[in-house]
Amino acid sequence: MNFNDEHLFENFVAFEHNIAEVNSAIDFARDQRNRLPLVICSAGGNGATHLAQAVLHQIQQEQNLSAEQVFHGSYESLMNKVRSLSSFELPFLPTVEVLLIDSYYNWGKNKGALPIHFPQHNLQKIIITCGLETPIPIPHQRIQLVCPSVEEQKVIIANYSQKHQEIPQTVIQFLAECGISNVNALYGMLNALYAESIRLNRKIDLETAKITFENFKSFL
Repeated sequence: MNFNDEHLFENFVAFEHNIAEVNSAIDFARDQRNRLPLVICSAGGNGATHLAQAVLHQIQQEQNLSAEQVFHGSYESLMNKVRSLSSFELPFLPTVEVLLIDSYYNWGKNKGALPIHFPQHNLQKIIITCGLETPIPIPHQRIQLVCPSVEEQKVIIANYSQKHQEIPQTVIQFLAECGISNVNALYGMLNALYAESIRLNRKIDLETAKITFENFKSFL
């Protein structure tokens, strides 16, 4: 997992559906006494990695931690470092104080919840991202990110269109009601729509949006 310095609380898209969850993540980052792991669960593409990295960035900044004191990686990459497939041990992280495990999606759901063992002498914060139904076999606090509502998707589309070609209200309404299930897919649909308008050399209209969606929906 690549760490993105631009994944901050300030630019996380927070609407009514997830503002409480974002505030909980901020509280977790700022409360140095809270040692209970934070689990951020969502369907793919709804910002769990962005929010988790924002938490990590905030902690590192506020506590002035060095690169050696934080560790971030996907669950799969960390599994390559452990001594056994039946346990999750981290003896190779003696200096780490904050740990981010990204994409713990399918292990608990498909293979049974694996025991996780952490070196507690240094570790102050643990952040885990996972799927909505993935069990985490340690005590933790949990927040859940969900797909924006139709009204919230309209706002996302309108804001996005301000940076590109204007999207008519009829098209915004159509896209928001297409049943796109995550934010990343919504942005992908918008990119495809703009590309199609350039290819056809015409402004975005409802007909172009419908054709683009028919071609794009197989990727959803």
